[in-house]
Order: sequence, then C-alpha cells, then structure tokens
Amino acid sequence: MDNFKKIITYINCESETSERVIRQVLSYENYGSDALFIYNHTEVEEEREKVWELVKEVVWRVDIPVMLGCRVKRPEDIEGAFATGVKYLVVQYDDVKNNDLMKAAAERFGRDALVLEADASIGDFTEFFNDETIKKAEHFGRILLKHVTVSNKLADCIKAASVPVIIRDSLIRNDIETLISIDGVFAVATNFYAEKSMPTDNFYTDGEGIPAGRDIMKVKLALKSAGINVDVFESKLTFADLAKNSDGLVPCIVQDYKNNEVLMLAYMNEESFNLTVETGIMTYFSRSRQELWKKGATSGHYQYVKELSADCDKDTLLAKVNQIGAACHTGRRSCFFNEMLKHEY
Repeated sequence: MDNFKKIITYINCESETSERVIRQVLSYENYGSDALFIYNHTEVEEEREKVWELVKEVVWRVDIPVMLGCRVKRPEDIEGAFATGVKYLVVQYDDVKNNDLMKAAAERFGRDALVLEADASIGDFTEFFNDETIKKAEHFGRILLKHVTVSNKLADCIKAASVPVIIRDSLIRNDIETLISIDGVFAVATNFYAEKSMPTDNFYTDGEGIPAGRDIMKVKLALKSAGINVDVFESKLTFADLAKNSDGLVPCIVQDYKNNEVLMLAYMNEESFNLTVETGIMTYFSRSRQELWKKGATSGHYQYVKELSADCDKDTLLAKVNQIGAACHTGRRSCFFNEMLKHEY
C-alpha cells in the first residue's frame, strides 16, 4: 500500500437501484475518488445475494479498489463477499463475536483485507482503543470509525493505534482537511461528493462545462497545497520540455485505455496541457476557434485521463483515456472511420 492519504467515496445501496449505483460509482471514479465503499447491511439472504451481484458488476466496471460492507455471521458470508472481487471486507463491530471466524478469514484472505467498523453507539471512541476492546481488532488490518467528534484525545488514540484508521464522515460538521490531517488516519470515507442529482444520461454539466457533482480532484489539489500527501496527477515533464510546432502547439493522439482504439487527434497549448494534468479531464486548444476546448463540455462526452506520455522526440503526446460516449463530433466512437485502403490480414 502506498503512502498517499485517500479519499474514499461511499454509497449505501440499500434503497438504490443497480443502475443508479453503477452511474454513481463511475462518476466517483471519474471525479478522482481513490476507492469505493459500498455497503448494505440487510439481514435477508436473498437481498444480500443481490447486493453481491451488484458489487461484482461494480468491481468489473471500475479500476479503483472496492470495499464491501455487509453482515458477517457465517463463513458463507465471508466467502460470498470476497467472491465479488472486492479488495476489502468491512465488518461491523457487533458482528465480531466469533474470533475463530475472523481468524480464519484473516488467514485465508489476509489481515489487510479486513476492516473493522465501529460507530459512536459503542461509546466514546477513546474507550474503543483501550486494551480490552481493541482485542476484537486483532485480525483486522484497518479500523473504520464513523460519527466521530474530533478532539485531541481522539487524535492521540488514533496516532497510537496499531493499524491505520479510516474516518467515515458526511463532512457536514467536520471538514476533510481536519480529518485527513490526523496522524494515523489512512483515509476519509464520505458521500459528500455525490452528484447533485442523479443524471439520466451522459449529457450533463453544471453549466460551466464541468461534470455535474463535486470534483474530488479539485479537493485533492487543495489538500496537496496544504501539505497533505494525496494522490494527484503530476507530470514528469512540463510543457516547456516538449517540442512545439510553429504555432506553439503539441499534437495529442488519443486512445481508449482498455482496447487501445485510436479515437482522435487534437492539439494542446500550455494552458490546456496544465488543465489536463490538474483536472484529469482532457482539455485541448481549438485551432479553428482559437480557444480552449474541454472535451465533452457541450456534448457530455468527456475524456478522463488514465495515462499521458510523450514520444521519443517529445513533439507528440499520447493520451489513454476513459472515453464517455463518442469521441467524434459525427457521433461515431472514433474519428478514424473513413477507410482508404485495406489489406486482408
């Protein structure tokens, strides 16, 4: 595990449709979330299996780690949860009554894959960290605390804890910088960055050419400026390192990051290059309009950066992106559809 502090976004899927959950997790990932936490604590076995099927699809659709929170009372519950492909299983404090069950889970799936969740209902969190209570966490690689009241005493307890701590908070009373700055806090999990309204299709912005919802990448840049070690895009080359054409521009070839399909070619100036790196959304310079061009600002067909590299002469860029919808203004997936010649192969 790297040393970056994380912003984890969570969804309670108990009252949500599968379509809305999938749409939300994809937007969370595109906005810059470091991981996802999906939970449903239903006691009904049939409902739990439906949740597992949904989480399987989430794991298949996203590239960031997924945490699953569900009731755990039997070995079958642990088997079913990890069969979804999640990286972490979050177990409620009340379910940790069978130490043999937790020990077996830690031995099979790894202690780091298990997260113990506790909330204020157990009492003062400072009491949670006493020797007797913390024994329940001996088979867990992380602890998740929710509904915290920040205090120096609590911060001291978290700092002294033997495992990293995740704080789950809606960020209504607490601010993320205060929480994530606490020594020993590995991540903050929140639903604060959910979309303002769940979209019905890909064509939605906030009126300024930015995807609807709160942009996590901007928050991470602010945290980085405050001296907090979070994971943001940082290019090893600056625009000054690149060889520009006579107009001061650099061409950029764009590919689908999953199948390497060539989608389009556009140009960047220094401002669009810097915006691309800062926001994680491909931004170009339009030669015909002589202005910046955030791809998808009017169509909703955004391109989210997965990888950016330069060729041997540093005069051409290659961007691998998560393409939403069509890359071409004609509505086609790729701009390269005018076949000129073809040899059978």
